[in-house]
Amino acid sequence: MMAWELYLQPSYSFIGESFVRRNEALFWVFGVPYDSTASYRPGARQGPQSVRYASQNIETYSPRSGVDVEDVLITDIGDVSVVHGDPGTTLKRVGLVVEGIVKESKIPIMIGGEHSITFAATLKAVKKEKDEGFAEGDFMVVVFDAHADLREAYLGERFSHASVSRRIVEEVGPENLLQIGVRAISKEEKQFVSKNKVVQITALEVLKDGLKHVLRRITDLTSTVEKVYVSVDMDVFDPAFAPGVGNPEPEGLSPTNVFDIIWGLEPKICGIDVMELCPPFDFNGITAVLAAKTLFELIAKAYTQNPIKAKREKNKLYKNKKRRV
Repeated sequence: MMAWELYLQPSYSFIGESFVRRNEALFWVFGVPYDSTASYRPGARQGPQSVRYASQNIETYSPRSGVDVEDVLITDIGDVSVVHGDPGTTLKRVGLVVEGIVKESKIPIMIGGEHSITFAATLKAVKKEKDEGFAEGDFMVVVFDAHADLREAYLGERFSHASVSRRIVEEVGPENLLQIGVRAISKEEKQFVSKNKVVQITALEVLKDGLKHVLRRITDLTSTVEKVYVSVDMDVFDPAFAPGVGNPEPEGLSPTNVFDIIWGLEPKICGIDVMELCPPFDFNGITAVLAAKTLFELIAKAYTQNPIKAKREKNKLYKNKKRRV
């Protein structure tokens, strides 16, 4: 056992993948049941298990790609043992887990949990890319989010869900962050965006100018980028599609908007997270289902980009391992 594995605990499994041998799997899934800086509607700590349960009860085939995520070698390594009320210790543990995953040349997939945790994951992913010799501008963090999350601190906490993108900018530089779907921003954040030239593709731009325009902008912005870490805050979706989030905002994106943009990303995906599902405020589990579907599309996208597309060999045991509803 590696030292970082001491911070993991068993959990319900993402599409039933806990039995896959880790060394064979390209994607390593883990949960972070943490929401200590929640400022409006708490409950995101229940997100990882809800997403996992939904993932076992919806179809895994991606019509956009022809990839069945059920065929992709994935392992679920459990949940990080978080320390509620202690962002520093929790972030450190998440960072150690992600560092351990990328050292094994695997792609980390994180299920939240509140968005503050993304800082620790991207920090380790960026370090890995820099260690491999990537120059400045070769790596980008792409964040789908209704909120700018660029506050210096919120309610006295620098490592808040409302400050995660600010911390990321401080580590990777504003030129290496792309925010998509933003529609909620404070005056302080707007000034920071203007001063530091943070690139945002707002929800209004997507809705009014259309997919072709947005994809052209993204292509221009990522033309020199080799790899991206993709983070999806579930509140990027309009509350009509995703009511179960901590901080809902009207006039958001549709699943089709988000999935089409994901499939329009050209750089190779080297890390994934889906955050801020808040089950106590979900309606009949529809946000959990959308979160699971978002992960399926991201995994399918990353799988098609990988030169070694290892597939599971079909067998009777595997075919019958899940119950379809």
